[in-house]
Amino acid sequence: MAKVHSKELSKLLDHGEDYTLDYKESDKLVDPGRENRKDIARHLVALANRDGGQLVFGVEDESRKPDGTNIRREEAEGTLSEIVEDWCSPPIDYRTEAFYSSASGDLTEGSVLVIRVEPTGDIPAAVVDNKGDKVRKREYRIRTGDQTRLVADEELRQMFLGQLEPDVEDRIKTWYFYTTDNPTPGYHPEPGQCQRPLNASVSQNAIAQYLTWLSDKDKERWIPEGARGLGNIIREIIPIAIINQLSDSFRDTWHIEWKGHKIDGHGEVPDVPTETLEIDRSKFDSHAMYNLEKTDLDWYSQYVEYGNQIVIPAGTDVRIVNKGSRPVLVFEKDDIFTIELGMVMERYDTIPTEHPRSGVKIAQQKFDIPTNINWLSLEYDIKFDAEYGFPDVRDTQINSHKSFGDQIRNVLYHFWSTDVVTEDLPDNEVYEINEKVDLLLEGMNRLVSPGGDQDDS
Repeated sequence: MAKVHSKELSKLLDHGEDYTLDYKESDKLVDPGRENRKDIARHLVALANRDGGQLVFGVEDESRKPDGTNIRREEAEGTLSEIVEDWCSPPIDYRTEAFYSSASGDLTEGSVLVIRVEPTGDIPAAVVDNKGDKVRKREYRIRTGDQTRLVADEELRQMFLGQLEPDVEDRIKTWYFYTTDNPTPGYHPEPGQCQRPLNASVSQNAIAQYLTWLSDKDKERWIPEGARGLGNIIREIIPIAIINQLSDSFRDTWHIEWKGHKIDGHGEVPDVPTETLEIDRSKFDSHAMYNLEKTDLDWYSQYVEYGNQIVIPAGTDVRIVNKGSRPVLVFEKDDIFTIELGMVMERYDTIPTEHPRSGVKIAQQKFDIPTNINWLSLEYDIKFDAEYGFPDVRDTQINSHKSFGDQIRNVLYHFWSTDVVTEDLPDNEVYEINEKVDLLLEGMNRLVSPGGDQDDS
């Protein structure tokens, strides 16, 4: 076994194989027969189809030791050029990054050739098996972890769409409006009879349908002006109300057809394993429902009545957990995907009448609300975080799984986002500028008085 003298080569060999580094013994390149050429092409396109990387010849992949075989650099580079031209479509971009040899004193015997492979552009690269001028077969490969693997059909579609990293992070803002003496103004328990008192999203009613059942004792305890109690209760209601909404939206499939901000129909059930999951009480972390449990409200019975069955990809677990004293709704399927919806609360004591997003004047005219009502509001950010195992994990249903996450996000936007409701309101742009100025002033005040009160939400 050859000993290494070059510091650069020694530093390279300190690293084990991963999705950007692939070791190959020299016989693949020294004896470039048909099968060896095809195998080299597989490793080249696999690196190119991910983020690019280094293909190192002359090293045993398990021991990470040079194999001691001499590689003739010019012949090897010529062979690689032929392989890229004949076996890779489209041809990949690569270059020789380094060449270490015993003749140069880099190691005691043999040679090591390091090839730098650049990532592909818009079109994934394939290993092609030609017969004359025609391509007989295309084989797509990708590098995941320390392995070079075949790409499944659905994965290939993601690659052609340029969605090799499908993870998504987003925040959906929703507001809840109420008054000093009524937690559910304008709410009516009969379907179709709810009147959202302000320019609020549909979520106003989804939350109010729970709060309307609060006892007088609970109202006295949780709703005093300036108290955080109602806000904490609503924060715990939001994830179960989202389940209710998904139970209705995903009653047959998560493949939904939208028209504007309404569900226009349900598409065909995907040709993948699905199941209807009943999300019962065992899926709720008691710490995530801490404040609700202290009320007289029989929230679980209401939750079941409003719907707790969802059509999901088979094998998906759904639960509500407690993270950092906040409830988080989790959808998880092994190492295939994890989708988390976290609830973050901010409080605004009053809504100015001229506030373009408040709709106070509209509400007063439409619902004959007295002008001296002191409106309060609570703002919640729903943190949407979807992480997919692909491409590090082979997922033959990645398109359907990605669609599942996308449609959860769409439901949040269509039914929960206040921005969707208010984006066309008069003076909205002026308010957005004022809001940024307010945030800037708030930050400056914190710098001046760092010991001041902080929002613990």
